[in-house]
Amino acid sequence: TLVQPRAALTGGIAFVSSTSFTGAIGPTATYAMTIADTACQVAAMGAGYTNTGGIHAWLTNLARDPASLITAPGFGPIQKPDGTLVAATISNLQLCDPSSGNQCLANPIDTDINGNLVTDNFVWTATLPNGTNPGRSLADCDGWTSAAGADTGQGGTPSETNAGFTTGTFDNCNNSHPVLCVQFE
Repeated sequence: TLVQPRAALTGGIAFVSSTSFTGAIGPTATYAMTIADTACQVAAMGAGYTNTGGIHAWLTNLARDPASLITAPGFGPIQKPDGTLVAATISNLQLCDPSSGNQCLANPIDTDINGNLVTDNFVWTATLPNGTNPGRSLADCDGWTSAAGADTGQGGTPSETNAGFTTGTFDNCNNSHPVLCVQFE
């Protein structure tokens, strides 16, 4: 199958991965992050995007968090694959205040890389809107290495435009869910 390169978006892209994972995304915390990032980047390449190096999973554990990867806070706009605005800049996405319940996304990140509405209304994140998990306060399935039913992982709801897009719900680590994919640079 020949995949045609897509016209470059001005800014970045945000989507839900087509790949679902139990909480055991990888055998180590570092490798779990690499696997999740790779799933996001491979999906984008498969859809014809050519600049995929800056696409990462919106996922946190002790090895890494999205905030540590953001080198250009003014990067944007962040858009869904069909060009619908999600946030004017990556820093606008990070400014959501979970305690106030304010809308922080212009539109929900509720489609896959091909623009299809996702059916799983849960994504693994363990990440606050600012891209961190301070003090590991959000459960992360033991660094995204555990598929034990007794362990839990924090997640978000793709249909939300407030802080719920990244936090506010959890599931047992033996269940499978996708991750959010966001281009930071």
